[in-house]
Amino acid sequence: MSLFKTREWWRTHCGENEAFDNHSLLVTPLFGPDIHNVIIVGSHNGYLRIYKPSSKWIEEGKTLTGYKPTDLILESSLEKPIIDLNVGKFVSGSQNLHLAVLSPSNLIVYNVSMIGNAADEEDRCVLNIAYEHNLKRLGATLTVGPFGGVQGRDFLCVQCLDGTLLFYEQETFAFSYNLTNYLLPTPLIYVAKNDAFVTLNSAWVFECYRYQHIAEFDKNKEKQPSELGKSLYPDWKYNLGEAVMDVKIATLSSVELAIVVLGERSLYCLKDDCSLKYTKRFDYAALCFHVYVVEPDGVLMVMTVTETNTLMVYEGTTLRWTAQLPFAPVAVNRGNFQHLEGVIVLLSDEGSLEGCFLGTEPSLFVAPPVSCTKDFNYETAESDVAKYRKMLQKSAASDSSLTNATAESEIGISVWMSPHLEPCPFNEELAVETEKHSMCRVSVELIPYAPLRQVQVSFEVHDPLIVRADYHEIANLCDRHLAQSVIHMGDKAVPASLETVVTVTYENSFGAIRVLQRKAQVPVRLVAKLCPPESGSSFSITVKSDEPIVSLSQLFPEFIGEEATLGRNNNAIGLQYLYTGTVVSIASGTSSNRYRLQSEDSLAVGPVGRQLIARLNGYYSRKQCNCVTSQVQLQILNAHIDVHFASRQEVRRIKEALDLLATQLRNIEKKMVYNFKERSTRSLKSLTFLLDDTFDMMFTLLDDLKDAQLKQFRSEKNLERAISSLLLLLQTNVSDDKYALVESAIGFTPQLHSDIDWEEIADAAVSSALRSKMRKSDNEMLRTVGELEPIKDVTKLKKRIAHLVERLTKDTDDSVGSSASGRLEDVEEVA
Repeated sequence: MSLFKTREWWRTHCGENEAFDNHSLLVTPLFGPDIHNVIIVGSHNGYLRIYKPSSKWIEEGKTLTGYKPTDLILESSLEKPIIDLNVGKFVSGSQNLHLAVLSPSNLIVYNVSMIGNAADEEDRCVLNIAYEHNLKRLGATLTVGPFGGVQGRDFLCVQCLDGTLLFYEQETFAFSYNLTNYLLPTPLIYVAKNDAFVTLNSAWVFECYRYQHIAEFDKNKEKQPSELGKSLYPDWKYNLGEAVMDVKIATLSSVELAIVVLGERSLYCLKDDCSLKYTKRFDYAALCFHVYVVEPDGVLMVMTVTETNTLMVYEGTTLRWTAQLPFAPVAVNRGNFQHLEGVIVLLSDEGSLEGCFLGTEPSLFVAPPVSCTKDFNYETAESDVAKYRKMLQKSAASDSSLTNATAESEIGISVWMSPHLEPCPFNEELAVETEKHSMCRVSVELIPYAPLRQVQVSFEVHDPLIVRADYHEIANLCDRHLAQSVIHMGDKAVPASLETVVTVTYENSFGAIRVLQRKAQVPVRLVAKLCPPESGSSFSITVKSDEPIVSLSQLFPEFIGEEATLGRNNNAIGLQYLYTGTVVSIASGTSSNRYRLQSEDSLAVGPVGRQLIARLNGYYSRKQCNCVTSQVQLQILNAHIDVHFASRQEVRRIKEALDLLATQLRNIEKKMVYNFKERSTRSLKSLTFLLDDTFDMMFTLLDDLKDAQLKQFRSEKNLERAISSLLLLLQTNVSDDKYALVESAIGFTPQLHSDIDWEEIADAAVSSALRSKMRKSDNEMLRTVGELEPIKDVTKLKKRIAHLVERLTKDTDDSVGSSASGRLEDVEEVA
């Protein structure tokens, strides 16, 4: 962001809904060197416009007249896209300047005549065609100059899309030449001093070809047809190593000139003998640039425009001035007009045309000097950071409760989940034979106690549950508002949880952002139905209660009346998932206060277990349940970690193979283009066969990649469900702070990243959690986690998770300090 802004001198807009690029702007003395410059603009829609700005100051320099309709002296539709413009002496026997317009299919030279009107001092132009050349190939750029050192005439060179150069000696076609090592059109300039053309090949190497050598090479091809396969060797080369956006040439003196090259991140200044004069590395991306020479000293100035709409003016490698532009231009130029010289002309891709100059109205704010401390005591800083961390930890709970209390006084939020199911019109293919595909409605009532702005309501559920209209936005909330959505199943799978999280974000009248969350449970009947219990399942969880056994009909009243199996005295029921057929059996003890959940699918027990524990705690209005932990759940989690990691490795292997085939494909295409240009047909058949074979292999790998990514997605969801089951066991056996620690370490959703995924993040988080539990004192600083790198094995990760679970479930009444000193070395070895 610049301190200064450019000052507007003259501004207009070229048409409506038209497109422009960096070849659409030309500022030149079209009507003679003694007359001021005019602005020529050609659009891709085929409109040619010529402006003669007449803006001037009135009232002693306080006000500008700006744009006048009479400033547009010519507007004509050429009915073909204008892709380049240039001015020169293009007509035989005439020393007047003519306008050359390049379209994709032809090159037209116009005679532009000025007709003045002395009565109202208005000018207008008349456009007449001098001659026209029809192009055999699609044109791309136009270069003009006195090719061959001719005097008083200018010739034309059209660069085509396929790399062919078409040379025209005014009204006559001269010859053509095919550039080698060419893929896409690049900037092509003519250096009159050396009578040479400078361009960039596809390898980002600057090449110089003399016009006489090109002409002689064309004559030799006509005399010796056997020379058709050969190409002309350039006079000199210079390896830039980056793509070029534009090239300009500037004459510094009678014996010295400069070739200025704008790269994607660099600016190069070359001499005409291929030597580098200087280079400037940018810390920004440039859009366009323009060069000019300050007379009589011959100082080269370069103006570049950045992606942040900033104009940078350089003298050599030194930044002399910077100013903020009103828009992002695609072309920049400089001209001398009737009432002001040195005007900067800007053109945007949408047609905004402005003439401006560098202003001197800086902001009055002056940044204070930064005070730097010479001596820095790292030991004192370390102790201060540890002290502040403890203060933050103590105040976090009070601050969050205060913030929530403030938010509760500004808005009331009520979430209601309808227990009644409705037929679902979405994903009807999920309907099973005995059950219809259903959905339930969720409503959020917002009651503001003060005017609120930018209120956003979002719903979040666990896969495969889907929320329709999961995002609502209210610009201004002053009255009661009801946001509704529907929830249904999106796939035949078991959800990790039936919990729905509603997040409300808003901005109050003081500009503070508040975030509130509410949770609700999806009805069990949406995903499961009542069925007879099963016995002899392979996986089970035991839930112990401090209170007497509660009848299952009281815990699951929504199923009363559906099946005869759920009566008042039943101590066992079965819940069958509608879309997978998995059965989870719940049995209550007769002589002990225990509940047993069992199923053949270990991942299916988690959602039912969470429902059972939540309903028991709600029945007694307090937390009074805990699960019996075992190593089985850790073994299940380890198995799913292995499957997920293996699926990631397979996806990575296929992508690496695709990268190699893509490189091979590009090399084959380059070789085919080269052989086609050289008219060598011997190896085209073998290259065609190799190209087809490469395509077949790529398509096969793409099919394999699709299957592998689907397996990875399913393994991610199974891993999420396994983590949820483990967290369910820990939540009932450890304190809230310990549960928050392990949940933050492993309880996040895996993401589809190429290199860094759940394993790498969990490994770093679990290691940090282990170190935090085994610190000798609070003053010991935690080792910071460096840059995450892809891991090659998950054995250590599984050991660390098991050790963390062991540490958290250990009796908190034991002396942590005495055990920590004995186990510190083991933990560091595992971590």
